[in-house]
Amino acid sequence: MKTYKCKICSTEWTVEDNEVVKFCPVCYTKVGIDESINEVNTKAIFRQVQGLLENNRFKEAVALLQRAITRGDAYAEYMLGECYNSGWGVDKDKDKAIELFTQSAEQGYVKAQYELAMSYCRSFTNDIEVLHSAEYWFDKALKQGFKCEKEQAIVKKKLADLYEFGVSTAMDEVRALELYEEACDLDITSLGYEVPLCYFYGIGVEKNYKMASIIFDTFANNGNILSKKYLAICYQNGLGVERDIEKAMSLYKEVYEDELKLIETSYDENNEESVANHDENLFSQVSMQLSKYNDLEKWLIKASEKGDLYGECELGWYYFHKAIWYTKKVNYSSKVVANEKSKLLQTDKLQQYYDTAFKLFESSSNKEFRNAMYLLAYCYEYGLGTKKNLKLAKKYYKNAITPEDTFAKKILKKPKFWFR
Repeated sequence: MKTYKCKICSTEWTVEDNEVVKFCPVCYTKVGIDESINEVNTKAIFRQVQGLLENNRFKEAVALLQRAITRGDAYAEYMLGECYNSGWGVDKDKDKAIELFTQSAEQGYVKAQYELAMSYCRSFTNDIEVLHSAEYWFDKALKQGFKCEKEQAIVKKKLADLYEFGVSTAMDEVRALELYEEACDLDITSLGYEVPLCYFYGIGVEKNYKMASIIFDTFANNGNILSKKYLAICYQNGLGVERDIEKAMSLYKEVYEDELKLIETSYDENNEESVANHDENLFSQVSMQLSKYNDLEKWLIKASEKGDLYGECELGWYYFHKAIWYTKKVNYSSKVVANEKSKLLQTDKLQQYYDTAFKLFESSSNKEFRNAMYLLAYCYEYGLGTKKNLKLAKKYYKNAITPEDTFAKKILKKPKFWFR
């Protein structure tokens, strides 16, 4: 075992002999290097500032820090930045905080590097230069041993989205995939489905169903509902895996049950506003739930434009799915009485979702894509996005079945649980 003592705050701690220590766990001062400023003064500043802040004597702390930064004290620059960031003893000034964090970060103060990166992230910007700056400072902090893998992963994902869809920069699908994979390596929970979708649809990489199915399986086991659905598609159609109808049916049912739980638990019954008078708010709630799927619509549009029939069919399902979620939210709301429910379920937006879904299912079906035929038949059977037509429903159900297609036969014998 090895014992360290910080020269600045006097903290002592013990680590294993093979463990590398790069900074103090309390004040984040670098360990094992010569300080460029007077160590005694810095130590005194640290203790005085901590005492003043703990007793809410913010203005006195700010005055002390302002004197210290004239000597280039990295800790003082960082703490004064925190004061401006939080409004302790001074008016809040985010720009001033970033300026001070930058000065401290450039001297190698690891916590300032982290806070600077977080400040860029909190700007909620799509400016690629700002996000690259956040990525740079997270990387610097990580290399010094600061634990910020999750935050770094989120920044990489945001950058990847910009490269993927060409927002604020030239589109670069290959670079996007690289960033998604780097984010995944840092923290798998920061992504929902982006990496496997690239392989599934051949976006930024050659199409590879086997690789996609492996990653979908990993994400599905991590609780991602959409990855579970795509894994079901893989088993249903034998894409990258051996075809297994029972497995596909089981996964589709799990997806339905998982989403039903989300709907049941997400609606805030304590909301004082009547849902009946705020159907637009209800659509917003649905969109928030669908944000679990992040930017799925953009991905599916891209795949559809590439001529991928799975992409076109799934884009139709996306709109169909939004309509289903809205309908279920109305039905699950105890604040909506029967006559109001009928009114809410006849909104133009709901009909637009069904109309768009129907057109996409019809387009895929006309290209002999059997997966879409099941969905098109369902639309005809229940008059969703089109007039009810049982004759056409029967025709498309029949066309969807081939002699060896046990999946369609099983579906027609069992309740269509993922629609209801």
